[in-house]
Amino acid sequence: MIKNKDQYFDIIGLTNLFRDRANEVIDFYQNLYPNQLKTVFISEYIDSDGNRNFKNLWLLTNKHICEAKNFLKEDDFDSVTIKNSVKGWLLKKKNYDFKIATQKSRMTLNCFLSYAESHFSCSMKASGENCGFLRDLLKEYIIPNEIGEL
Repeated sequence: MIKNKDQYFDIIGLTNLFRDRANEVIDFYQNLYPNQLKTVFISEYIDSDGNRNFKNLWLLTNKHICEAKNFLKEDDFDSVTIKNSVKGWLLKKKNYDFKIATQKSRMTLNCFLSYAESHFSCSMKASGENCGFLRDLLKEYIIPNEIGEL
């Protein structure tokens, strides 16, 4: 069960129409991973007119990272094992001290996953208060799954 999903949607300003679509995507993944979904993150950015644009919806279990690309307009889903498969990550931040986000805060996280012979990458963006959620995702799911020395 995803904790504080509705509170998260409120904080990032997800409207009812967008929230309905996000819940459809969550239900899709919930059918594939019953009782395993732990957290949701919506990748978004602020455009030059100051509007928040929601792009990709991410879901995490203890073992998987799932992405619904361009979730408001498409059914384009994937999932990959995250458990002990993070090769590395890159973080770019602006106006964010990694503690308190402001309206001017921006953050981008890129992670690199390796599983068997396959290699995957993910890119997540956040603005304002969503930066704190992306920070927590990094600390709770990405860093703990870094591949140690072999």
